[in-house]
Amino acid sequence: MVPQERRRPLVQLALDFPTVQHAVACARLGIEAGVDVLEVGLPLLVSEGVKTIGHLKRSFPDWPIVVNLQAMDGGARAVQLAAGHGAAGVTVCACAADETVRAAVGAGREAGVKVVVDLIGCRDVVGRAFECQEWGAVLVLLRVGADQRRAAADGAREVTAGLEAVRRAVTAVPVGVVTYGVEDAVAAARGGAAIVVVGHPVISSGEPLVALSEYVRKVRAAVEGPPRGL
Repeated sequence: MVPQERRRPLVQLALDFPTVQHAVACARLGIEAGVDVLEVGLPLLVSEGVKTIGHLKRSFPDWPIVVNLQAMDGGARAVQLAAGHGAAGVTVCACAADETVRAAVGAGREAGVKVVVDLIGCRDVVGRAFECQEWGAVLVLLRVGADQRRAAADGAREVTAGLEAVRRAVTAVPVGVVTYGVEDAVAAARGGAAIVVVGHPVISSGEPLVALSEYVRKVRAAVEGPPRGL
């Protein structure tokens, strides 16, 4: 069950860069700023391949590495591949076939890898989150895609719009939120998010260390209590 005591969310840094060199440089800034988890972003995977997982793990052995594969098929194979390179967690899309999500969860259980189900694009976010909880997902992730957010009248509101409803329905696993700035990160933290994910546009600001430090500081100030575990 969701703990009753208040716990501050973990901050996960999405390394959405075209090269591993850029990713490593940003990861160093993120660690200096105080992030808890490093994410191999999808653009980095597409550009550089799965070898980036091991590269980041060797560079930052004390930080868990989550791989944003957003698998839509071959769920078990995707998890096994990421696990073989040292991943602590892998994302699978909730919009994938039931069999894919279940296979990913099962493979994660066998490999000791946490399977995060990404709710991007789901029409019934609450219903799908509940199903994924029942299948054994360790976290469900609310994500308003960049294209969706650009089309929304109020991007910040859209990011956290479903959080309360999903948390009411999903009581056995935590809920994470992909954020695009400090405002929606603070709202997500106060709304009970277990993990807040930060990437662009925060990391592409003129002073990324300053921006990331402010982000981490304000998220931690939003909720009193010890940090959550991954």
